[in-house]
This record gives sequence, C-alpha cells and structure tokens, in this order.
Amino acid sequence: MLVLGLLQAGPALAQECGDGTTDPNSEQCDDGNLDDCDGCSAICLDELFLPDGDGDGVIDDCDNCPDLSNPDQEDKDEDGAGNACDDDDINGSLVMGIFKAGSQFTPTGAPKGKITIRGFLDAHPPLDDLLESLEEGLDPDSDGPDEIVMRITVEDPPVVIEFKRSECRLKIKGPFLSGVNCKNAANTAAAKFKNVPFAPDVYKMAIRSKKNEIESFADGLTEVKVTIRVGTIDRPDIIGDILGCGVKSGARKQLLKCFEPTQF
Repeated sequence: MLVLGLLQAGPALAQECGDGTTDPNSEQCDDGNLDDCDGCSAICLDELFLPDGDGDGVIDDCDNCPDLSNPDQEDKDEDGAGNACDDDDINGSLVMGIFKAGSQFTPTGAPKGKITIRGFLDAHPPLDDLLESLEEGLDPDSDGPDEIVMRITVEDPPVVIEFKRSECRLKIKGPFLSGVNCKNAANTAAAKFKNVPFAPDVYKMAIRSKKNEIESFADGLTEVKVTIRVGTIDRPDIIGDILGCGVKSGARKQLLKCFEPTQF
C-alpha cells in the first residue's frame, strides 16, 4: 500500500505532441498526428492563428497560392501551384458559346451519350502559342505518334476526350496555324479549330464526342466546366448559369443544353 500511495502522489506524466491529448502547458491543440495543414500543425500549434496573407482560410505555409485567394485549393494540373496563380492555367483563352450533351438509356446498356461543344479559343500573346503547344504535346519526354497532344475534360457530365499526335492534322499558312483537325482512331470523337479571318491567333472550335458513358444528369445542374489541355497549358471555361442551362427528360433520353448568358 505504501508503494501505491507514492505512485499516486507523484507528478503527472508530460503529454507529447501527436498523442491526441492537448497539454495546456505546452500545446495549443493535439489532433493525434504530426501532420501540417489539417488545422493543428506538426508542433501542435492551432493553424487558425498562423499567418494567412491572402485571407482565404488556408495558412501561408499550406497555401498553393499564398498571395492570391484560392480557398478551395484547386490545382487543375496538379503541379503544386493553384489555379489562381498558375501561369499554366490560362483563364479567358477558352470561350464556349454552346454546350450540348445527350444521354440515351438503352436496354442493352451500350453507351450512347453524346456531347457537342462550340466556341472560340484565343492564343493571342501573351497567351501561349497553340501551334507550339500542339507540337510539344502533353509528355515532355516524347514526340512519338502515340503521344497525347490534346485532352478535353468535361465536368458533369464527366467525359474525357483525348487525341494522339497521329490523330491530328495541322494546317499551316506561312508563320500561322490556320486550322487543326483531329479525329480519334475509334471514330467516336472529333475536334476542329479554324482560324478566324483577320485574327490569326483566334480559332473557332467545334468538338464532338459520341458513345460516351453518360448517366442521367444531376438534378439542378446549372453549369458545365470544360478544360482543354494542350502542351503544358490548361484552358478552362465554365458555361451556363441558373438560366443558361436546361435539361429535358424523356422515358429513355435526356438532353442538356447550356449557353453563354449573352446568347440565352
């Protein structure tokens, strides 16, 4: 009993950072790990009180755009630089005039979803040169015929369209790229870019894809996001708003249409 009494009367054991118990004498927080950027730092400091220069709710040491607000930390090309401050993400160089998507439900389950995208792509300086980007391709270590040179990503409905170098034909007049025609080997996707007269760096585009596995469209869908990647450059745009998108549904089909607000 004497030994037990001595143990009970001894000093409390010190808490260690990362053990899940906050020591009020040495810790502001303790979330049970030694990770940063999760609200409690690796040395048990409450990240709520650490510097956040752009005021977007993400502390500077964890922010992929510390000088520009990027609250959702979006990073399209996953290069560590957020969309808001990444020169490889060119906002405004892609303008979709209209987006259409159709979903057809078949008894056999064969995919019959279709999408159509029309609009304009701007490669006017200081934006990147479209010809150089297509020649560069998406893989810096390859220039073979099977290298992907263009990737079109659609978010909701989720569709990815890719074209290899061998699937794209470039039309060049003098120093300018006058047009691009791409068609995949399966004959399920095509993309055309045609130079706008008197604007050598602006291209009218038309992209089509069929036999896509598109499920029914989400309720309340109000916008569609499209990114065209050429070379190291991502060209994103969002089309539609609460009035600019609409879905028509039938027993076996659905049709989604989105327009730029100026065209609605």
